[in-house]
Amino acid sequence: MRFDENIFTDCRIVAYSYREADVTSEEIKGYVHVVGELPFRAHLFSELQIQRYIKYCTKEKYSFVHVDATGGVLIKMREQNDVYIYGMVFKDGTDANDTITLAHAILTDHTVPSIGYFFYLMRYSVFRETDFYKIFKQD
Repeated sequence: MRFDENIFTDCRIVAYSYREADVTSEEIKGYVHVVGELPFRAHLFSELQIQRYIKYCTKEKYSFVHVDATGGVLIKMREQNDVYIYGMVFKDGTDANDTITLAHAILTDHTVPSIGYFFYLMRYSVFRETDFYKIFKQD
């Protein structure tokens, strides 16, 4: 479904729509959190996914996040590098169906700073959902 002919405007419309439609989240509204044009980037996650990950971390002695990048899924954008979808998942249980998505990023910049920013945003979002953040926020 397209809202606008310009893909960047379309991404901003979708991000705004998700934020406005999200009536249950308290700290992290919506699903599309970062949208950039040059280089193109979109970070996708919800507060519910972050809360599920925190619950997993509190019950497991050793918690892991698995990251994978896949190219060739989306069409190449004009004047951009190849588009890769980066996925963060964690395994919450022993069943094959227990693989849970934590977040996705759609990036055309595959450098350490670009991917690192995605990791940083996820770390910060997890921190925002903890009791530590709520204590600091009151001050």
